[in-house]
Amino acid sequence: PMDYLKRENRIDTVELIGIAGKKVDVLFSGPPGSGEAFSVPVTVPPGGLVLRARGRRADGRSALMFYTNPIRVSTAAK
Repeated sequence: PMDYLKRENRIDTVELIGIAGKKVDVLFSGPPGSGEAFSVPVTVPPGGLVLRARGRRADGRSALMFYTNPIRVSTAAK
């Protein structure tokens, strides 16, 4: 489908970002798949983990980017 600036609206790269305390890691980076886009096992540290996805289209002329809302993951205390 044509959209922004009469160019194809697509996602070239998807990243899963994990934030634990002050540490930020890219847990996955690659092209989106069909159906299930990607699957990444994560370890939830004490204090929890915040996950966000970031997607981008970069066609050499303009770059568009989106972020999802943050999702907080925590575990029950033992």
